[in-house]
Amino acid sequence: MAFLDELKDQLLLDYQKEFYNERGMSGKYRLVLAGTELFEKYLKEPSDTGEIVRLFKTEKLAADVEFYEDEFQINEKVHNCVFRPLCAKFLAINIQRKCCPLNTALMRAIELRTGLAPEMLPVSQEDDVCKVGLGKMGNDNVVDAKGVF
Repeated sequence: MAFLDELKDQLLLDYQKEFYNERGMSGKYRLVLAGTELFEKYLKEPSDTGEIVRLFKTEKLAADVEFYEDEFQINEKVHNCVFRPLCAKFLAINIQRKCCPLNTALMRAIELRTGLAPEMLPVSQEDDVCKVGLGKMGNDNVVDAKGVF
């Protein structure tokens, strides 16, 4: 890994880790728009998840993103995400990611389309795939949704 890439990853890790130390899990409510302004600058329609996934592929941020939706959550499988090594570092020190730039772009699109802001659920990794769940806004059953998939 090039020095600049390693530095960016380390800074993102350190900032989020310190934010976690200060705010705990509630920190995720402060980071839901992180990075979305930059993504929106490159999108014709920021609510179009298909366009966002195409941008991810074009800019080599991820090889692909798959979506699965049920009553209470939207599940994403992000293949070969550029932030996968960083996420692995978080998981290695038992801290759940509070913010993922790719995920915040998708969450913002869903919010623009539906008027409701989804909540990022715990992230897991399997080989080259990050699994991210987004809890839908709704009734108390959404709050009880556990984890990913």
